[in-house]
Amino acid sequence: VAALGSTAFIIFAMPHSTTAQPRRVIGGHMVGLLVGTISYFTLVFPQAGNGPWAREFVFVAAGALSVGLSIFIMVATNTEHPPAAGTALGLVAHGWEYQRFVLVLGATLNIVSGPPRAQASALGPVLRF
Repeated sequence: VAALGSTAFIIFAMPHSTTAQPRRVIGGHMVGLLVGTISYFTLVFPQAGNGPWAREFVFVAAGALSVGLSIFIMVATNTEHPPAAGTALGLVAHGWEYQRFVLVLGATLNIVSGPPRAQASALGPVLRF
């Protein structure tokens, strides 16, 4: 969920940035959701009954793997959106729940449907200091 704050900042503060393109925002978060879900269910969830050292190692490895794999897939699919790697990490770190999945999906679509680029440029010149 924290990654959505970074996404909102990029879209509203830098609407003409490459990472603010709807393809990258939606695609990046979809990759993050997919990779985070797969990492959680294949690595973290099966380790629930093991000892604390094994769980901690698998937890750290799953978090690192989810971030690295999501970055790789985003670059391969041309959907690079840096906060989306945080989405993958968040799903591994906080556990997968249906509500989180729907929240990230809905919030991503809601943020992207914010001010269109035409309206953002009609706001006038941006003050630069």
